[in-house]
Amino acid sequence: MKSPSPTFADQTCVHCGAEFLRDSAEPERCPQCLRVGGAVDAPGSRRGGNIRGGARRTWIRGLVLVGLAVVAMVAGIRILLGDGSGARIRTVLSVAEEKGIELPEGWEEKFSWKGVADRLSSQGLERQATGEALIAAVRSWLKDSPVEPWRLSKPVARPLFSMDDVVKQLAKGDGAQLYPLEVATVLAWYLGTEEIPVRVGERLGVRDGTPVDPSGVIGRYVLVVGDSKTVVDPFAPGDEVAAKDVRVLEDTQVLGAWMGLHGARSFFGRGDVSSCVRWSDRSLKLDSRSATVRGLRGQCLMRVSGPDEGLREIDVALNLQRDAPRLRFMAEGVLLGVPPDLNRAVVFVDEALGLAPNYAELLAVRANLHLARGEIGQARPLIERAARLAPDALGVPLARAQLSIQSKDMASAIRFAKQSTEVQSHDWNRRMAAAAILRMAGDYDSMRKEARAILGMVPGAQKSRVEQMIKQFLGPTALDDTFGQGDSFAEGDSLQDAPSRGDSLHGDLLQGDSLGDLDFPSDDGLSLGSGNSNDDPSSRRGPSLLDDDLKLEGFGNSGGGPGSFRLSDPSAE
Repeated sequence: MKSPSPTFADQTCVHCGAEFLRDSAEPERCPQCLRVGGAVDAPGSRRGGNIRGGARRTWIRGLVLVGLAVVAMVAGIRILLGDGSGARIRTVLSVAEEKGIELPEGWEEKFSWKGVADRLSSQGLERQATGEALIAAVRSWLKDSPVEPWRLSKPVARPLFSMDDVVKQLAKGDGAQLYPLEVATVLAWYLGTEEIPVRVGERLGVRDGTPVDPSGVIGRYVLVVGDSKTVVDPFAPGDEVAAKDVRVLEDTQVLGAWMGLHGARSFFGRGDVSSCVRWSDRSLKLDSRSATVRGLRGQCLMRVSGPDEGLREIDVALNLQRDAPRLRFMAEGVLLGVPPDLNRAVVFVDEALGLAPNYAELLAVRANLHLARGEIGQARPLIERAARLAPDALGVPLARAQLSIQSKDMASAIRFAKQSTEVQSHDWNRRMAAAAILRMAGDYDSMRKEARAILGMVPGAQKSRVEQMIKQFLGPTALDDTFGQGDSFAEGDSLQDAPSRGDSLHGDLLQGDSLGDLDFPSDDGLSLGSGNSNDDPSSRRGPSLLDDDLKLEGFGNSGGGPGSFRLSDPSAE
């Protein structure tokens, strides 16, 4: 049986010249400039046009692919083929090479198909002669298989598995947390033939009041079988998933999804924002219409280039897929604006909760918006509900710590603050917020441990500036190894106690004129430009955290996104 090869671009945008594949008969939106109505048949496309030109382009593409194959052989890149699925993978990787997209180191071997088909066959999963038989077989196999569903809160720390490793994990039955993309890719590329095509799709929408992908960056990938487009979700094989709730992917887009997930993992696993931006950029070259990857890229850009650039990317993602995760990203982004737009954030969050009322991460965001206004009574039930739904969801432990501080429950505040640093170890802004809570609750040793961990996440060239910020925010002894819990603070090493009134920890944080965020803009350091009026605006990458004229007043956190620090002008006091 032959395996289907990827379909190439058949449309050209008259506005910007971009080439892309038409998804339907409806007026097509250009993925590059996002204009509608400018799509025309590409020369030589299957829809018609200049067949002679198309033949010439096909001939040239053939020469390019042959040349790339020779280069690959000389370089020693070996794509080990076990069956037609291996040829399908080789074609996809060749397309990436043709587009000049660099693969992560070792990915040629990661996508090796050697022995994969035999392993799956030995586990009782066989190809079938008809689509109906295949759907029944794969659902029966999945029902008894060790695909262990887990809440997709954030990427796990491990590297992405190879094709063979995925199958080995399935054989072990140890409940390993496999990514939906890993499982769907292996099964689709194994089962699919030209007679019965099986493609990877991205499932969208809500299940039990929660987005099928709560993280918004991992993706919930499924199998789309045959021309009937019957959907099988490996994490919920019994679900009847409507075709309208699935975005069907070409094989090259699947490779793009792998690159996007690789970028998300690099950020959530080790806080590497630069790597996340780099791999999301490469992913979008293969799939420019991925709302998942665009949303991820927008979150990273907010950290490296400021809220405005990140919001523009998230707005594109929201136009592609208006769902609860993308609305959450928008709410978090507008809270980082200058000035932060609390009312607009509330609008985004309330719309998202209308779509996904049991979305724990979003409930934490809404609770913190109440805390920002001093509305503890409204925040408490939201935080408690989020904790019942998903106690380890991003933002939930930190929101519980904030609420505990307001309630003068210092033991609980310490416990939840420590839990938040485990859940959000990738995000040093949140760890700074947690360190402040630990200090308010009197756990100075844990606060110093967090301060040292934050300093350890910073590139060497920036350590002295970040050390200054830590001492300014947490006190001059924050990085002192010998200062014990029982000791008293040195003069000037003080922090306002938990507010006695009903305000949140960040008090009037969201009412100020400026909101800053310190993060990793590129491989060569941090963006900590001065905020003086004499600065060249073109040199600013976003709000500053260490301006000479400004002092650090407090911190804030949207509950589901990056933590933030408020700067105020002392001359205004």
